[in-house]
Amino acid sequence: MKRNKINYTSWGENISYRYETAFHSHEGLMNSLGHRNMILNTKLTKVFAGTSFEENDMAYLTLKYYK
Repeated sequence: MKRNKINYTSWGENISYRYETAFHSHEGLMNSLGHRNMILNTKLTKVFAGTSFEENDMAYLTLKYYK
């Protein structure tokens, strides 16, 4: 975030791996207490996402939350 000159006062991150769809990835994150708390954290007001794929088309999803 610093390298891309994104100003922030606090931040958090969720990483999801090997889900076949975005729906299943979100479902997996919401079923994990720590990841769910990050998603629902009202102190972090902005989010951006990045995705990359392995050879077998399984996705890595990274979500950065910040204020």
